[in-house]
Amino acid sequence: HKAGLKGANTTEINPDTAEELGIKDGDAVLLESPKGTIKVRAKLYEGAMPQVVNVPLGQGHTAYGRWADGHGANANVLLGGALDPFTGLPLSNQTRIRIRKA
Repeated sequence: HKAGLKGANTTEINPDTAEELGIKDGDAVLLESPKGTIKVRAKLYEGAMPQVVNVPLGQGHTAYGRWADGHGANANVLLGGALDPFTGLPLSNQTRIRIRKA
């Protein structure tokens, strides 16, 4: 693990997109939206769509004991306020973010 990212979740980035941004596998990156910012580790992945980042949900807890507290980043802080009218869940695939090296 790179310094300061122990327990951090990753974001999958297409290698071509990462190269355009000067990002290498394992780099610390910031994902920023109008709603918030998280720090994660870049994972270059051929299966990631170019110009799109994939971030797993379910990390970044602020409680739940020593095994969960403070591990990873909560990607929900990036999501906008739009909700799916059928499920009531956030429309995460419509959130535009900026990605840069941390």
